[in-house]
Amino acid sequence: MRPLSTRGIYIAQSWGEKTYTFIMQIVPVLLVGLVMGGVRPPASLGALVLFLVTVALGYVINLLLDLLAGCLAFWFVSVNTIEWFTDFCTLALSGAIVPLWMLPSYLRAFAMALPFQSIVYAPTQVYIGGLSSGEVLRILLVQCCWIAGLFLLQEFLWRKSVRKIVVHGG
Repeated sequence: MRPLSTRGIYIAQSWGEKTYTFIMQIVPVLLVGLVMGGVRPPASLGALVLFLVTVALGYVINLLLDLLAGCLAFWFVSVNTIEWFTDFCTLALSGAIVPLWMLPSYLRAFAMALPFQSIVYAPTQVYIGGLSSGEVLRILLVQCCWIAGLFLLQEFLWRKSVRKIVVHGG
């Protein structure tokens, strides 16, 4: 029997946690918002599908950022600060707390240049609508580019990390 993949276990655990959070926290809030009139449904079925695609791509970006932070654990004794920094950046620069359009222009430009905006802000913009097909395509392209870049960086760090670890025993 072969050992399980460390990254595979983490991905499965993360998928389970995010699915639970989506079903138990986000869906009820959306339903209440739809019923009470505070949240409008997507303009069309196509808009809903594009929204779900951007959410899925945002999840992959978030997962890759977490895996990158996990790779740094091979070089640090404590990863609490790395975890805190990653969580802070994800909340502050993704549009989860404050929409990025409300930030000062210099901070908005900074946030838009980082992958965090692809996690919350971009899917939210697609859900709200009012974007041209070119803008939606640009959002999808940016998300795919971040996924490719983060995957390559994470893969590079993972390979260096695996060479660094030494395990004795059976």
